[in-house]
Amino acid sequence: AARAPAAAAAPYTATAPGTETAVDAAQAEQAALCGHGDFLNRFAQESERRARFVLAILRMEGASSSTAATALHLWEKLLRRAAPHDAGAAPLAGLYGSNSLIFFHPGSEPQNVVPLYEALCSALKDAGVDAAAGLAAFPFLQYRKAEMPDCALRALEYALLLPHPRVGQCNSLALNISADRRYSLGDVFGALEEYKLALLAYDTNVMAWNSLGVCMAALGRR
Repeated sequence: AARAPAAAAAPYTATAPGTETAVDAAQAEQAALCGHGDFLNRFAQESERRARFVLAILRMEGASSSTAATALHLWEKLLRRAAPHDAGAAPLAGLYGSNSLIFFHPGSEPQNVVPLYEALCSALKDAGVDAAAGLAAFPFLQYRKAEMPDCALRALEYALLLPHPRVGQCNSLALNISADRRYSLGDVFGALEEYKLALLAYDTNVMAWNSLGVCMAALGRR
């Protein structure tokens, strides 16, 4: 018998972008971070010139006004270790709400940056900060470049269910979890479409097939 979709993790609840305090903004400026709006504007311009890229959102629990600077400092150390002779390796970085950072890696593939984010989450955990990262790679299915931040949030939602170091990619499982959340909120049609996308990404995702059947039954379709 088909089972109902599993309950998803609590949705992302960071403070809305653009609500940082003056202290946060000043420290972000000192740490060479773009403000949220500036990042999105620069991302829109830069992504149009790129055939592929990776967008990552790093969420930090218990973030304080100095956490962003600490995370960026650790990030720069890891980058120097990974590419000591490549001064252009640093991605565009910006604020994303009060407890998150967002990074744009032009021309990158997920397999090239996942180890860096695993190392960053581990380093932050050692520094007393519980962190998770969601990565979205373009191109992916039918998603447009402007939709990559939403895809990175889906990946982050998936990452929060993983053991440390918590790094998730926007893939079939991430779409499955996002669809589960839609279903639990009563959006059966939205869940239906997202389960179909999960199957386009990986057609042997048994959980997505099963949950798709539950949605079809809920809509009275055999």
